[in-house]
Amino acid sequence: MTEAELRFGVVRLPEATKLKIVVEEFLLRVEVLPWNSEAAQHYARIRAMLEREGSRWENLDMMIAAQAMAAEAVLVRMIVCFGGEGVESRGLEQVKTAT
Repeated sequence: MTEAELRFGVVRLPEATKLKIVVEEFLLRVEVLPWNSEAAQHYARIRAMLEREGSRWENLDMMIAAQAMAAEAVLVRMIVCFGGEGVESRGLEQVKTAT
């Protein structure tokens, strides 16, 4: 999912040639994990939990979190809020990936 989002950003901005180079170089240096049944099971639990809590994440964000849980990896996400003056980054948050 993360690779797909990175590649979407490149396709959406074809004039951003430096971005394309950075994305391709980054992808050469990281392991792209396959989506598997374990990740799907984590996704189902995450989505159900968030719905019960009344929280809302985008589907791709939940899938990325599920993938991190399946791989027993640390997931860090950027917190962004939308206010009257545009977009404001609130920093990074480590998401607990223990089941």
